[in-house]
Amino acid sequence: MRKHVLSAAFLGLAGAAFAQTYSVEPGLWEMKGNGVLAGIDIPFDTTDCITSEESEMNVAEILSEDLGADCTFAGSDTEAFTLECRGRTAISVRGEISVMGESAILAAQGTVDVDGTGALPASIEATAKRIGSCS
Repeated sequence: MRKHVLSAAFLGLAGAAFAQTYSVEPGLWEMKGNGVLAGIDIPFDTTDCITSEESEMNVAEILSEDLGADCTFAGSDTEAFTLECRGRTAISVRGEISVMGESAILAAQGTVDVDGTGALPASIEATAKRIGSCS
């Protein structure tokens, strides 16, 4: 799995509120937030370099490749989105994004099912901001 799939996926969702392909400013991005899976908190605070190549990718392609699943993403002009993945990792998520230049806020809820063990409730609230150039 890509070392910063969380970063790429989050920034992909942040940039994709209006389209399936996102475009973010390459550079050093800080992502902070909290995920909840089946009632278990999964806090995160990470900094990753998003390269020029990664800054122009399709959300569904990123997640399909990294999760080994068939993913579809749909955004709208209201900044709402849906994400559906089928395969070993099945995901069904609805959420909202707010993009403000070099920062973004994400809130999403849904379910995750790994290897057919059953759909578990999942949610995420996160922020991202570009903090500079990559070293």
